[in-house]
Amino acid sequence: MVIALEKAILSLGEPTYEDGMKKAVKVLEYFANGARSVQTPNELRSVLDACEPLSKSEETIALFAMRNLPSLVRVCLKLAAKSASADLPAPPSGRQPALTAQQSKEAVDYVWALTRTGATTDAAKMRASQKFGCSRRTIDRLCATRDSEPEDKPTMADVMKLLTQGD
Repeated sequence: MVIALEKAILSLGEPTYEDGMKKAVKVLEYFANGARSVQTPNELRSVLDACEPLSKSEETIALFAMRNLPSLVRVCLKLAAKSASADLPAPPSGRQPALTAQQSKEAVDYVWALTRTGATTDAAKMRASQKFGCSRRTIDRLCATRDSEPEDKPTMADVMKLLTQGD
């Protein structure tokens, strides 16, 4: 987990982990402080009063931006996404695992339960592949590595689901 986090921080473009963390903290603080400073209308007024006076054209642009804020945010996000897709590494690709760790354990147990009742190993593996909806080769691999405890390997889809939906 530590190595994965370190790689993510290094992908920010800084030469060391510490520099990357400093950069990430600065960006997060900038957004947090900006949002905190204008939480109420009075705070917004005081921030705007502290700014230099705007020219007529700047005021017109600012009012236009406020009226069209959702569209402006959308455009900015599209530009940020384009920049991120060019600068950040692509997510790892690959096929989804055929079975979860729990299903893998159940499949192997099923094969050995069938062989204990008199079924041949080949027949037991074929029935397990049908029952668990995977290939016979997957069952062969699971049975060959039955001494090692299977574990779930999260995918990018799992991470996105956790970030967007929680549990």
